[in-house]
Amino acid sequence: MENTLPIAVSRMTSLRNSMNTTANNLANANTTGFRGEKTLFQEYLSQTGTPGNRESLSMVQDIATYRDFSEGSMTSTGNPMDLALRGDGFLVVGHPAQDLYTRAGALHLDNERRLVTSEGYPLLGQNNQAIQIPEDAGEVMIDAKGVVSVRENNQTNEIGRLQLVRFGDNQQLRPAGGSMFATDQTPLQTEEAQVVQGFIEGSNVKPVMEVTQMIEVMRDYASVAKIMEVEDQRMRDAANKLVRNV
Repeated sequence: MENTLPIAVSRMTSLRNSMNTTANNLANANTTGFRGEKTLFQEYLSQTGTPGNRESLSMVQDIATYRDFSEGSMTSTGNPMDLALRGDGFLVVGHPAQDLYTRAGALHLDNERRLVTSEGYPLLGQNNQAIQIPEDAGEVMIDAKGVVSVRENNQTNEIGRLQLVRFGDNQQLRPAGGSMFATDQTPLQTEEAQVVQGFIEGSNVKPVMEVTQMIEVMRDYASVAKIMEVEDQRMRDAANKLVRNV
């Protein structure tokens, strides 16, 4: 029984990390393109005692955070600068440090008339250059393959094509802020991803499920805290009895 406290502490630490993940999901439930996370746990056997008298303690360890890359719901905005993606794929964002990848397509034109993200980073075309809209361009059209065209002098002219990429392992993508991701993987071309103009893809977080998870974590945390309280009192009582019997 003297091993109860360290086992309980390992469980409480894991529950705290799970709560932090759940709270972050809820905070981003309305963030465009956000992908929810889940904490993964495993049993960890800790060896105690002296040589020849070893004992294994079954501890709890949070080993990783798994990101859910399922699609979020789409919302029509009627804004031709808003883009959503269907299927497995990402838009490529030109960042000074390295290329980043996102599904958050709430775009606008900067002072140079480039298509940029809400953070001001340009969306890259297949030539690895920003997509720039001509000054005298009229309607901007982006088809399912990412081809960007504009209406000029009653004619439709193609001015570029967005990069649409995928990766061998989405779990290796690292959050880089603003619903963007960084990775050391080489991006692959994707035929599955399709661009939907005039829509934005919301977060894939389901608030009701996250609140339910939060309640379960709180209950588990309270149960473990109660076990620690009972064990602490047991040890105090045992110590008092030993003192009285000396």
